[in-house]
Amino acid sequence: MRKAALLIFLLQIREGFNFLDQISRPTTGGNYAPVIIIPGDGGNQLEARLDKPHDPTGCPQRKDWYRLWLDVWSLKGKSLRCWADNIKLVYNATNRMSRNVNGVYTRVPGWGDTSGVEYLDPSWSAWVLADAGNYMKDMVGHLESVGLERGTSIRAAPYDFRFAPHSQGAYFTSLKKLIEETSAMNNNKPVAIISHSMGGLFGLHFLQNQGQQWLDRYIARFIPLNTPWIGATVQLNTYASGYNLGISVIDPAVIRKEQRSYETGVYILPHPYHWTNSSQILVQTPRRAYTVRDYTSFFHDIGFPQGIDMLNNVVNITRLEEPKVALSCIYSMGVDTPVGLRYGNGFPDEQPSRLMGNGDGTVTQPSLAYCHRWMSRNGNRVMVFNKLNHGQVLKDKNALNFIQSQIAL
Repeated sequence: MRKAALLIFLLQIREGFNFLDQISRPTTGGNYAPVIIIPGDGGNQLEARLDKPHDPTGCPQRKDWYRLWLDVWSLKGKSLRCWADNIKLVYNATNRMSRNVNGVYTRVPGWGDTSGVEYLDPSWSAWVLADAGNYMKDMVGHLESVGLERGTSIRAAPYDFRFAPHSQGAYFTSLKKLIEETSAMNNNKPVAIISHSMGGLFGLHFLQNQGQQWLDRYIARFIPLNTPWIGATVQLNTYASGYNLGISVIDPAVIRKEQRSYETGVYILPHPYHWTNSSQILVQTPRRAYTVRDYTSFFHDIGFPQGIDMLNNVVNITRLEEPKVALSCIYSMGVDTPVGLRYGNGFPDEQPSRLMGNGDGTVTQPSLAYCHRWMSRNGNRVMVFNKLNHGQVLKDKNALNFIQSQIAL
């Protein structure tokens, strides 16, 4: 999911963990497929170097490589405005491509390594804030405890989560090579792809663009966790008014432009063609209601007409069809989740009230459950956990035990 959804997860983990009824714990020491992890939106570190010709925010124009995402202290005070300007993208309506702000150079550290997905902010300050930088540390640790090894049979494929799949050609080429290399390092075993949130859509996109012979040779199983297959309603909040995740020190107006600029922002909006109820009111204002059929009016009314072109540019790049490999679709529900937004006369600049329904706190149940349609292949599985939010599925012992059972060869 987008980084807004990830920040919700970082805040929610301080609530503690809800454990479910026990399921049988698989025996350790078995024969497991090596694992490639595709993280969710904002699910890996991103570094930047600054050499800006000018900066209208009054922020530093030059800076050597540093961690742009995540540094928890950059999200407060004056630093927030600097951060938002440095991480936003600029869209070219002519070629329909996005790029960094002039003078901002970015790179994704840790290719093939898990360190950049285990901790987004590895600093002591993030640890003090309820271990806020911890993303996949628990899952990687669990896999290691049953005999897999970091860097050899547990590897990660981080990416620049601001760009949608159509802009990620080099990433998908490198991912294919990483899978082949990891198989060779592990006695030619096929590889299990484990993804979280938006990473599931990236994984699906990758698998759909490989030949069946290659998939049969190299892919043991695809295991997406809590994927917004047909989008998330909360994304509309980020576009309309900006969303500060309930953190009072963050001004939504400051981060709204940045939130609107990502290609992946529109990529995970409620899908205009696959949303299970196309007449469902997603945004209500005193003047009108908006459904997935009203995106042109919605983007015009919030003063961001560029949004509809960005949406049309990405909406069909990932086919929502069954992947051509064994699938274990995992998701959680039973948590209050935004299913609709209600604005007053201050639309779009005020924050909305939220109509709540079932889901994982970020993604609604119909979107999470879309993978039930993809069970034609023998051995495909769906596992649903209860009372776990969007990020807790990466930490819960029962969920981790089930993941372990699904990578057994």
